[in-house]
Amino acid sequence: MLGGSMPEKSDTIEKITMAARDEFAEKGFEGARVDEIARKAGINKAMLYYHVGDKKALYALVIQEVIGRGAQLVSDAVGKASSPEDKLRAYIRVLFDMISANPQMPRIMMREIASGGKNLPEAFFLGLLKILSTVTGVTEEGFKQGVFIETIAPLVHIMTLGAVISVHTVSPVLCSMPQAPKEMQRIRSDVIEKIGEEIERLILRSVSVQTKPGGKK
Repeated sequence: MLGGSMPEKSDTIEKITMAARDEFAEKGFEGARVDEIARKAGINKAMLYYHVGDKKALYALVIQEVIGRGAQLVSDAVGKASSPEDKLRAYIRVLFDMISANPQMPRIMMREIASGGKNLPEAFFLGLLKILSTVTGVTEEGFKQGVFIETIAPLVHIMTLGAVISVHTVSPVLCSMPQAPKEMQRIRSDVIEKIGEEIERLILRSVSVQTKPGGKK
């Protein structure tokens, strides 16, 4: 299904997916319990198995819903933009919005990285490859047009993802700690709406050909 349209989900599967995201984010794959996911979704375990399958299938569904759908959204948004600069902005914006809408995902990925990624399903790698392919196309196009420097596309993705994850995971934790000054939380509240645009600006600046005084590059 990756790379094509995804079918509409039933209300039951939507509830299961949402409950599973929370459970996997909190306890990881090994610690997550199917009966707890079923309880949070408001159904019995037999019904969960009927709609989705076992825990491994459920984990794959969660990854596919975010990474697979996100990869398609990135591809679609980039395809609608014209210039390399606008295409890179579109990619960053979609990635930022994707993590904003799925705050559990960075925690799930961090747990996977810590465990060596042994539970990652094929959907994750297919989604990642699609995103990297899209970003590579954008940076190569920008280089050919003389607006971007020659760069390593996966590094651009890592820079962007790192900034986005920090905003949505690290920053809230640090700001909510009892010993943190109240000014930290206030500052975050004041700038959170502008952070996406600032990440766009900084990433674009890092890959753009800089014009020197006199119009020389």
